[in-house]
Amino acid sequence: MSLMAKPEMARLMGIQQKAQINARYAALFKKLGLSADKVNQLKALLADKMSVASDVMSVASQQGIDPMENPEEFRQLMQSAQTEIEEKIKTMLGAAGYAQYQAYVQTESQRTIVSQLEQSLSYTSSPLSSTQSEQLLQILSESATTTSSTDSSGSENRPPAGEMGPPPDGDGSGGGGPRGPGSSYTITDSALAQAQSILTSAQYEALQELQQQQQAASQIRQQIFSSGGGGPPPPPGN
Repeated sequence: MSLMAKPEMARLMGIQQKAQINARYAALFKKLGLSADKVNQLKALLADKMSVASDVMSVASQQGIDPMENPEEFRQLMQSAQTEIEEKIKTMLGAAGYAQYQAYVQTESQRTIVSQLEQSLSYTSSPLSSTQSEQLLQILSESATTTSSTDSSGSENRPPAGEMGPPPDGDGSGGGGPRGPGSSYTITDSALAQAQSILTSAQYEALQELQQQQQAASQIRQQIFSSGGGGPPPPPGN
């Protein structure tokens, strides 16, 4: 807390935060078609979301609330802060814009997969078209919803232990997707099968390779964890 209170550290964190927001939400800003002033307002609110955890920790410290000794009081402070920011975003964007924002946040990990596939194919003779990207995002998003609803019955292949992603990331968003915005999406066999209908053979093979890379990374993490490498295995992609 004392380190974060230093002006130079606050300045550096602000620079880093701005870069993160631009990279993470650039496509949303374009999709919403907001004016420059509105974009800046939204960026400021998103910055508040990213710093909500540290802000609440500071408030809790001032009020003498220890997160370990008073977890419920701390949770209420966090929930209240998150809700307040979300309401401001909703008011600023309006119902339609807020719905777009929610859909964007909820599919963040799936869009990461699509982006990875786009990059891996960008220099080949079979790049993804914008239509294919949208269709694949829809397939991955629907697969994530299906997996979330069928995990208990085991009818959908489930990600290995430790693959469900971390708690909500530093933006304090809490996430709306099956695994939250800060977590990683695991490419399921059913999603792969559905994607085959919209991809060329070369594109499909590239998506298969992404799935294999995820599985290999998961196995490596599990091996390190089981051998006493320390701490729980990190989420995929980290």
